[in-house]
This record gives sequence, C-alpha cells and structure tokens, in this order.
Amino acid sequence: MFACAVISPYMPKRPTIPEFLKDAGIASVKPGKIIGKRVGAAPEDEREHFYVCRKCGQAVDQRDLGQVFHHEMPGHKPLPTQ
Repeated sequence: MFACAVISPYMPKRPTIPEFLKDAGIASVKPGKIIGKRVGAAPEDEREHFYVCRKCGQAVDQRDLGQVFHHEMPGHKPLPTQ
C-alpha cells in the first residue's frame, strides 16, 4: 500500500511561512521578546513556579513547557536531574 498526492490547479495556493507570519502581524517579533502580559501579581518566591508531579513525585518547572508536557504523559519516568 502506498499513498500519492495530487496537485490540482484549482486548489488555492498554501501560504508560505513568512506570508503567514506577516498576515498574523507577528513577523516583526524578535526572538526572546515577550509579547504576552502577566495576569495577576508577580510570584513572591521562586517556588511558586514549581509543582510536584502526582505520578512520579518530581518537581516540575511550569516555565518549561517541555517538562510540563513530559509529566502529563501517562507512564512517564522522572526526567534526569542536572
């Protein structure tokens, strides 16, 4: 079994990534620039950025999306510590 793609002249052209970003209005955002706004007060203590995973007991830094997604996967193992 194999699949093939058919390109039709009647299909609309898909935008390239730069066109898409330009249309969304975020093409001028430089890497590292924060475009969001804080909701609520700033954390008083560094510990407020962490929670303990119920499945493996490891502390999870909520600012690291990779850690958060890893600890949401069923049957995961604790991440190696540095």
